[in-house]
Amino acid sequence: MRTNLLLVSFLAAALLAGFLISQYPPNILILGTLAFAIFTITFVKFEWGLYILIFSMLLSPEITIGETAGSSLERGVTLRSEDFLLAVIGLSWFAKNAVNKELGLFLKTSLNKPIFFYILACMISTGIGVAFGGVGIKTSFL
Repeated sequence: MRTNLLLVSFLAAALLAGFLISQYPPNILILGTLAFAIFTITFVKFEWGLYILIFSMLLSPEITIGETAGSSLERGVTLRSEDFLLAVIGLSWFAKNAVNKELGLFLKTSLNKPIFFYILACMISTGIGVAFGGVGIKTSFL
């Protein structure tokens, strides 16, 4: 029974891989496979995902995807590899919290209030800058 289930699982994985290879370019598949591997590693052992994120910050390239033309700070909008990794690791963390209800969404520490007040101060100052025209809405969002 167990060998039949394993055989069917491998067959389904091979069919899915064959379909994906025929539909998408190789660079998309490689990035998707890498993201899935990091998601799985982080789901199993969250600390390893953080180590991967720290090491990716050391040598990650910047990708310029656009500009904030017409705003107060005319500069390029750049993304780095850790921006994508943060999304993958964050989704893995949410998935792990959904599976293990006892983990809790946030830890209760003495830093929670100062972090909350810092975020609040940043949002208020940015809102005032946007309201009085000192900061463009696109620049403040990014």
